[in-house]
Amino acid sequence: MNRNEGNKPIGILLIEDNRDDADLLKATLSEAKSLQSVCEVQGTLSQGIERLSRGGIHIVLLDLGLPDSLGFATFEQLTAEDRLLSRKNRKTVPALTEYGHSPMYP
Repeated sequence: MNRNEGNKPIGILLIEDNRDDADLLKATLSEAKSLQSVCEVQGTLSQGIERLSRGGIHIVLLDLGLPDSLGFATFEQLTAEDRLLSRKNRKTVPALTEYGHSPMYP
């Protein structure tokens, strides 16, 4: 199913604490002329989970190195929260992970 049917934008939640990285990704998404999307940025996992709980998000782009969570545990926590939310009559949201250069992740 194409989420762009009926000209409804895809809700993208970017959970990223680096403003430059977030701006770059938002600019890249805006260049995709065939993709109508609305990209919202949250800087911590807890803020991202809170935003996800309000609905309207179709996909999450997740940094694995956030101020309040680090590594694969970040993904695990997000998916656990998403499973709880999906039980409340809401579809599961796919999450894509990424991380920049860090001393912990060379």
